[in-house]
Amino acid sequence: MQGNTGLTELRLANNGIGDAGVQALAEGLQGNTGLTTLNLSNNYFLDAGVQALAEGLQGNTGLTELRIASTGIGEAGVQALAKLLQGMKGLTSLDFLGNDIGEEGSQAFLKDLDVNTTLLHVSLSYSTFSDAIFRKVQSNRELAALTQMAQANPPVVLNGDVPAEVVGLIEQATIVADHKTGGADRTLEQKQASLNELRLALALRSVTGE
Repeated sequence: MQGNTGLTELRLANNGIGDAGVQALAEGLQGNTGLTTLNLSNNYFLDAGVQALAEGLQGNTGLTELRIASTGIGEAGVQALAKLLQGMKGLTSLDFLGNDIGEEGSQAFLKDLDVNTTLLHVSLSYSTFSDAIFRKVQSNRELAALTQMAQANPPVVLNGDVPAEVVGLIEQATIVADHKTGGADRTLEQKQASLNELRLALALRSVTGE
């Protein structure tokens, strides 16, 4: 599968795959850019298998959905998975429900989730950090909705002094910065109002030249 771009979905749930099988699969996934969905749920490969999988998927930007529910992973496995989130910019859905990831695993996952803004759906077993994890994922969904809203309604540029693409880049940077510095506590409507204020200020600046 290395370098394969034609395979987009791989569903291997309930196949009795163990650590050795996942390690072999992980080697095949290195450099794969076409796979978007990987389902390994209800197998039994524990932490060693997840750590190998994390290495195989490191830097992968094509995978959007990863399912590893009820596989027997614990704290060490979820810590490897948490680090993986830093490099997987395309992952939007992660399911590892039914695994006993523990408090340290949940805390590590929450910490690394702070640098990930693309994960929109997550399923996991309860821990004292579950609510914080779900709030962060909800925050990501709001950020995605606001970004989509901005892209669906392109800014109006009153003259050619400020190119539309530059305005768009400024808006995107402002949305992300605002979200990371307290904007997550405001409603989506309040964020949209701030975006409109930014657009008005940029439009006025393009007219006055100030």
